[in-house]
Order: sequence, then C-alpha cells, then structure tokens
Amino acid sequence: MEKAFEFYNKVRAFCRQKELLAVGDKVLIGLSGGADSVCLFLVLTELAKEWELTLFPVHVNHNLRGEEALRDQDFCEELCKMHGLELQVVSVPVAELAGEQGLSLEEAGRNARYEIFFNKKAEWGCHKIAVAHHKDDQAETVLFQLLRGSRLKGLSGMGAKNEAVVRPLLTVTREEIEIFLAEKKQNYCIDSTNLEEEYTRNKIRHRVIPEAKNICDRAVEHLTDIAEYAGEVEKLLERLTEELFNQTATMDGENGISLKIEPLRNAERLLTERVIYEALCRVYGRKKDITAGYVTACTELLEKQTGRYLTLPEGVVARKNFDALWIGRNIPADSFCAEEIREFPYRTFLPAIEKNLTLSLVSREKLSENIPKSTYTKWFDYDKISKVISVRPPEPGDEIAVYTDGRKKQVTDVFAEAKVPAEKRMVYPVLAAGNRVLWIPGIRGSEDYRITKETKQVLVATIDGGNEDGR
Repeated sequence: MEKAFEFYNKVRAFCRQKELLAVGDKVLIGLSGGADSVCLFLVLTELAKEWELTLFPVHVNHNLRGEEALRDQDFCEELCKMHGLELQVVSVPVAELAGEQGLSLEEAGRNARYEIFFNKKAEWGCHKIAVAHHKDDQAETVLFQLLRGSRLKGLSGMGAKNEAVVRPLLTVTREEIEIFLAEKKQNYCIDSTNLEEEYTRNKIRHRVIPEAKNICDRAVEHLTDIAEYAGEVEKLLERLTEELFNQTATMDGENGISLKIEPLRNAERLLTERVIYEALCRVYGRKKDITAGYVTACTELLEKQTGRYLTLPEGVVARKNFDALWIGRNIPADSFCAEEIREFPYRTFLPAIEKNLTLSLVSREKLSENIPKSTYTKWFDYDKISKVISVRPPEPGDEIAVYTDGRKKQVTDVFAEAKVPAEKRMVYPVLAAGNRVLWIPGIRGSEDYRITKETKQVLVATIDGGNEDGR
C-alpha cells in the first residue's frame, strides 16, 4: 500500500498548495463510476476524516447507454453505501437536449452535468464541486485547444480551481490513478463510449497521446507544465488587459462600446487584440464562438480610413469613427460614421439633417467671382487646409471662426443660437480639418478659410434641399 499512501499524500499536498479545500467544507462530488471519479471519491473520503469535510456524491445518468448506464448507477450506489454516504441520482435525456440545442452529445452531456452540479450545490449549501480531471485530461485539453486554434487562454487548460469547481487530481496521471485503485483493490466501471473514436477527445486520447509518449515518455507532464505556465501568464495579461480596457472604453448605453484608438495604437498588439476581444464579448454577451477572426478584422480596422466598417454575425457592427473604434448594435437612426475624405468628388448622406453632402475640388479660375453666401453651399480655400478633411459628430471643445478677425465661438453655442434641439447636437454633422471646424452644414461656415485672390484650389461643399441665404 506504499504507492497508495504516496498517492494520497501527493493529492493532499496539491489541495493545500492550491487551496482547493478548507476544513469544514461541504463538497459535492461528481461520481460517474469510472476510474477517475472513483479515485477522487476514495481520496476525499479519507480527506474528510482529517479536514472534517461533508461529502455529497451526485451521479448523472445521461440515458445514452441503456443497461450499461444502469450498471454504472447501481455501482455508484453500492460504493456510497459502503462508505456510509447517500448518492443523489439525476436522470437527464442528453440525446434529446443535444437535438434541441444543436450540440454534440459530448457537449450537451457536459452542460447538463454542470447545470445539475451547480443547482445541487445551491440546494445543499455546498462550498465546492469536486470533479475528477487529471493530468492526462489536461494534456488532451491543451492539444484539443491548440488544434482548434485557441490562444493563450485555451492553452492554459483547466484550472485547479475555477470559482466553485475544484480538480484535486490534476496533479496525478491516469496511470497513477490505476495503480492507486489496484493497490486499494477497488473496482470501477468502464464506459464503452470512451473506447470509441467518434469523439474528438477520444481520438486525441487513443491516438495522439500514445504517439506523443513514444516521442517523449514525459509528454503528458510537459503538456501540463505548459498549461500551468500559460495560466500564470494569462493572469498577468488579464490584469494588463483590464487596465487598458478601462483606459480606452466608454459604454454607449445599450448600443455598444466605444474604444479610443490612440491608446490602442500605442499598446502592444497583443493587448490591443485582447481589449477588442473583451469588447466583443461584452457586446455579444458571451465568450463562446467569438473567434480570432472577429478580433483580427476589428484590429485591422484601426488602421483603415475613418468611416470604414465591417459587419459581424448577429447584427453586430464595428466601425472606425474619427478617433474611436465603435463596436455594437442597435445603431441610433440619426447616428452616422465619421468619415475621412481623401478623394474628390465625395458624396454621403447625413441622417441627422436628412440631406446629402457633396464635396468637390476645383481650381479658382474655373469658378465665378461671386462667392456664394448660402448656408447650403460653401467655398473654402483648400490651400489653407493642412489636415485631412472629415465629416464627423461634434467633439467637446470644438470651435468655429465666426468673425473675419478670427474670433471663434464654441460649436455648442452656435447650435444654441440656431435653436438646434439638444438631443440632436451630439449627432449633428460638422465638416472639419483635424480639430478645426470648417462648416456646420446649413448653419455656419468658418471665416478662417475664406477665399482670397491668392486662392488656387477651392473646396466646394454643398448640401441639397434648400436655398436660404446665409449670415
């Protein structure tokens, strides 16, 4: 029994090191009847004596294997009776659930198990849910995540403790478990579906892992070491990601999230991608199915022209505004994308004022001498414009030159004088060059860019729908 004693001490030391269990804990045990869960059950019954644990074994019958499933259930009931514990059995129609939810039997079964475990935990007031994953399971998980394209978080595998779920056997291999059970002369059940190669994990278990061990006999330990290291790196990156997200993100009510572009550009690409991933997860309300492709496409949008956007599944849109990347859905009807204008002629629709904007660039000599005095057509000295022109929503602190001597007014004050409704002022379009406003269409043009005799190129800006004289 020397090996069994060493095994028990190894698991106990791991539980102490990772703080998986505390004296007096109520612990729910997932008991399937297989070698792993039976081993976990025996170890915890021993630990219960030393740490005053109260154990609540639960067996989930998936109703997939007929008589074999009933055999496993009976075995678990007898095992619990031998140790003076009552087994709680829950029956679940996994095949039916898989069909309804469009999931594989494997995934539907896992979801059903954990839903039951958490429900029973709440019902009984348990502190922990103990499951029987071991090192070989961890190695399979790392390989599975690697093959399906997961990033660092996926490579960190299963944590020894994730919220209430604890994995005391994550420090031992399947071989060590079988040796322990043999020394204890303890029988266990064999699930015939674990021998089939229909499931991806079974292929990894029966084909890939044995070949990996042929290459290196410590392959499983090395893979679990990678998971441990990746988990520690992931914790550091989570903290840095949270800091950058808080620095850049502004919640746009229920519509979406706005991310400041400049801090994202200055950050390492890895952190930028993680912030964008976090924003996507919040907009979608989940982490599942948010792929690396979504993140890459949104990240590339940072370097594209203002106004560019992309559509993602389920009605989510990512668009580059003047200085922010907006990710969300339920776009307000009168909102619009900020757009940088690098080619002429240019034409776009302005929802807030329900008019089309047209911009063209012409030589001064081709225009008449009479400069139009209209709020619907403006001429600007293009030679004086040194920044990229954009159509965008107003920004805090925007000013416009309203006097020939260059004196300016706040754009917000111009809106108030023009009696623009307060709810429209944050979406009303302005024509700007960098942070200098050229024109508030239909209201006021800047005096800074007035046409002179020296003007060579003229920017002609027109909105359709009216001929009112300007001021």
